[in-house]
Amino acid sequence: MKKTAYVHLASYWNYESQDVAGYGFVVLEATEDYPEPEFVYCDSGVCSGASHWIGGDLEAAKKGLLWAKHAGYDEIHLLSANDGVYKWAKNKWRTTTPLTIEYSQWIKAQIREMKKNKQMVSFLTVDARYYAPVQEAKAFAESAVFLYLHSLYLDSLYLDSCYPRQYQGGTYS
Repeated sequence: MKKTAYVHLASYWNYESQDVAGYGFVVLEATEDYPEPEFVYCDSGVCSGASHWIGGDLEAAKKGLLWAKHAGYDEIHLLSANDGVYKWAKNKWRTTTPLTIEYSQWIKAQIREMKKNKQMVSFLTVDARYYAPVQEAKAFAESAVFLYLHSLYLDSLYLDSCYPRQYQGGTYS
């Protein structure tokens, strides 16, 4: 039976820290017996060192594609509000940064390997404002960044409590 995965991608950029992008993806599945897509999986996380929110979109594309590939889907549709996910994969835009160069090379290698296994990949650009699964993926990405930054804050509180600063003549050292 032919299985199709619709992988909805999103990212969240944290303007406060300027080095963390969140990614999220939601997978809906359709089969020949059940053609109406239904929820099957979601995931989110952060990628540190990102220079822009595009890092989150590209990470979501990579993680979502790998998940669907290993789950054995015959057709995988990557849906994103960001044109770059598609255009860097298909040489429609120039790759000018290490992030886009790495993504472009990686995604092309994955597509070649998947063609050998009779798996198909397609890219769709959607308007995230009106597309609920992409909005859900964005909420997951935003939550991942919030949890990451909150854990950093808690770690700093823990370190301060374990190693209190010493008061020395009007200043803390």
